Amino acid sequence: MQVRGALRLAAAAALAAGLAAPALAEDGLDATVFERLDVDGDGEVSLSEYRLFLSAIFIDLDEDGDNRIAAADLAEILTPEQVAALDADGDGLIGRDEFDAVTLADFAGADADGDGALTPEG
Repeated sequence: MQVRGALRLAAAAALAAGLAAPALAEDGLDATVFERLDVDGDGEVSLSEYRLFLSAIFIDLDEDGDNRIAAADLAEILTPEQVAALDADGDGLIGRDEFDAVTLADFAGADADGDGALTPEG
């Protein structure tokens, strides 16, 4: 259970950071978050690394494996505005397609120079 709790904290940090893409673009990535995302250690976070990390978060949060997360379950780790941004259709469930759409848009928003990679500087 402690691992799940740690993953939920990581998920909260990643989701909250991701849902603030304009701030990421201006301020760069937090060093701890960046290190977790930069799997191959090349000094950049590629879209595939970003998707891999967030996919693991989605799987962790999808406790029953139905490819949906109850929006209410995210209320403990995200603000109501962040939950609403993820729940595009407002049905109270975050489907994988909704989650992926927001996280891909966040990556694009954080990739200030459009080179397909995120760096600690932004």
